[in-house]
Amino acid sequence: MRKIRRKSSLTLIEVFISLGLISIIVSAIFSMLIQTITLAKSIDSIKEHALKTSFFYDRLLHIFSHADSSTLNLDKNHPAKISFTFENGLDRTLIFSGKIGGSLYIDNQKNIVLELIAKDKKTIQKEILLSNIETINFDFHSPFFISLYVTFPNELKKEFVFFFSDRPLDKEGYPV
Repeated sequence: MRKIRRKSSLTLIEVFISLGLISIIVSAIFSMLIQTITLAKSIDSIKEHALKTSFFYDRLLHIFSHADSSTLNLDKNHPAKISFTFENGLDRTLIFSGKIGGSLYIDNQKNIVLELIAKDKKTIQKEILLSNIETINFDFHSPFFISLYVTFPNELKKEFVFFFSDRPLDKEGYPV
């Protein structure tokens, strides 16, 4: 006659060992997930900062390449503010087309603001180019270029260099 063998059930120690191994594996996977989320957030903030500084540079590159270097003026009452005139070209708001005035400064909320002054000298358009700025300094190398030194929190200064156009000062527009 044949004996039927029954499978033995799991002992309590085997259950605890398997639960311990599963908990170690789950905690390792969870910590890797937390590290991945933290890394993704830091990459997103670095990417956002790079895009904002790129926009800042591109916007001012157009302005200073069409600026009249003889009109650059550092405001004595506000040391982190410069004023200038530049050829804006054809703007969708016609009052801001052609040769207009502008200024660049830091406001009370630590934003770098570009202020455009229309031909009528009454209409003003403000753009926030960068936010969360510690300081901004200007270094004039007239009539060739200007250097802007922007200090961000917990970072070194970043230097932005903008060259002026080489058009004659007595001309209103640019040659086509």
